[in-house]
Amino acid sequence: MANGVYMVRRSRTELGHLMLAAYSTAGVTLDKWYLQEHFDDCTDGYMFTKDRRLAAETYATWFRDNQGASMTSELGCNYRYGDELLPEHPTPF
Repeated sequence: MANGVYMVRRSRTELGHLMLAAYSTAGVTLDKWYLQEHFDDCTDGYMFTKDRRLAAETYATWFRDNQGASMTSELGCNYRYGDELLPEHPTPF
């Protein structure tokens, strides 16, 4: 997001690409868990925070609470990186 704000989302299904019209954080309340069904693929809510430790500990707690899962798909997660519009090191042809 903008201004050093992170968005933490939790879902029991793989999340799709986040499509926001803007990344402004004006008007959002930090460190509050939102449960509204704003995103179709976000089953367990989301929050905005500037606290990287809070974001990391939130994720660590989800893994700890679901330690019986044998595969990441059982957690409803997928590891991928954001798309880069113009890569810093373009691939040569």
